Amino acid sequence: MDPVVGHIPRGFHAESPYAGSGASPIINHQDRGMTAMQHRSIRPPQLPSRPSITPGRSPALSRTPRLRAAPIHEEMEPKDDRKRRSTKAPATGEAPSCKAGKSKVGNWQALRERLASCWTVPPRTEGSSVTLRFGISSVGELRGPPLVSATNVTPKELAAAYRNAATSVLEQCLPICPTEDFGALLHENTLHLRLVNDAPFPSRNLGPWMTIFSRSRR
Repeated sequence: MDPVVGHIPRGFHAESPYAGSGASPIINHQDRGMTAMQHRSIRPPQLPSRPSITPGRSPALSRTPRLRAAPIHEEMEPKDDRKRRSTKAPATGEAPSCKAGKSKVGNWQALRERLASCWTVPPRTEGSSVTLRFGISSVGELRGPPLVSATNVTPKELAAAYRNAATSVLEQCLPICPTEDFGALLHENTLHLRLVNDAPFPSRNLGPWMTIFSRSRR
C-alpha cells in the first residue's frame, strides 16, 4: 500500500504512533520538501559493523593493540675501566722466593720432590696417610690454610700429630719460585697432596693430584 500523503502539523513524526503496528504512516511531503517517489528511494543509514569477538574473550581485549617491548641495549663497560678493575696476578719475577734466589719449580714432578723434602714422618705411624687440599698462587705462595680432606692414622691417638706433620710440609716448603707458565697453572688448579707412611703402591699421582710415600723420598 502506498503511503498516504497529506497535510499534518509540523513536529509530527511518522514513526511515533505507527511503529510496529503495520499501518501506513502519514508523511508530510510539503513540509519536508520531497515527493513520495523520493521518499521511497531513501534508505536508512548503515550502521558500522561490529568486530567479530572470539568466544571467551573480552571485547576490550580484542581491540587492544599489542605492545612491543623496546629492545634492551646493554651498556658496555669502557675498556679502560675493565683494565683498572681487573686483578692481575703479579709476575713470577716479583715473587719473594724468586728474589731470595731459590731454584725455580717448573712442573708437577719438581713440586712433588720439593714437598717430599720437607716432610718429617712421625714415628710409630706405619701404614697411615693424610690428604690435604690447598691452593698455590702464581707466585708460589699458599692461598689460605690447607684443608684436611682425609685421615687414616694408626694408632688413633697419633692422628693429630700426623696431621700437624702434614701441614708442616706446606709451611716449610712454601713459598716456592715457579716458572711463569707453571705459576699460571698453579693459580688455576686446586692441589691434593696425600702423604703415606708406607712403601709405594699404585695410587693417583697425576698433575695436581700428588702422592708422596715415606720410603720413596730418596
